[in-house]
Amino acid sequence: MSDRGRPTELPPVPAPPGAEIAVFTPARSEDARLIRNEAFRDHWGSTPTSAEDWAHYLAGRAFRPECSFLAYAGGAPAGFVISQEYADIPGVRELFIATLGTRLAARKQGIGSALLFRALGEGRAAGCTLASLVVDAGSPTGALGLYERAGFTVDHTSVTQSKSLLPKPLLP
Repeated sequence: MSDRGRPTELPPVPAPPGAEIAVFTPARSEDARLIRNEAFRDHWGSTPTSAEDWAHYLAGRAFRPECSFLAYAGGAPAGFVISQEYADIPGVRELFIATLGTRLAARKQGIGSALLFRALGEGRAAGCTLASLVVDAGSPTGALGLYERAGFTVDHTSVTQSKSLLPKPLLP
């Protein structure tokens, strides 16, 4: 999804009552990894991310910690957004929302929206002119609706197919 070609307003979306948004720091990295593992536990094709793999993911040159945030509700880690930046199109700086997730207990409270709009606002302030992300349209978490309400539109779709290479088990 992207918001290509049309400027959009970025209203301030405050954290819900009892929650606070904090900028990503190395000291908060483990909180983000643990939220990620819980948030994507039931996501198609997702497996837990080890501390080593997480460190490698964040070491990429596209990672933008200044546009990445964590949410804490009642002092406990509740959600996160990781942003990256690309300049694949000449003259365009693209903020890519690489990962956004909330813990199960923190869903449907406005934390995802607050994180997303904070990342988009910081990306715009840093000079990014385009935002994009990839979403599983069949996700039961409501992610697609969150992104559409934020003004993202479908730019490209894909279908993943699979085929078992093992015979079906015989029924007893």
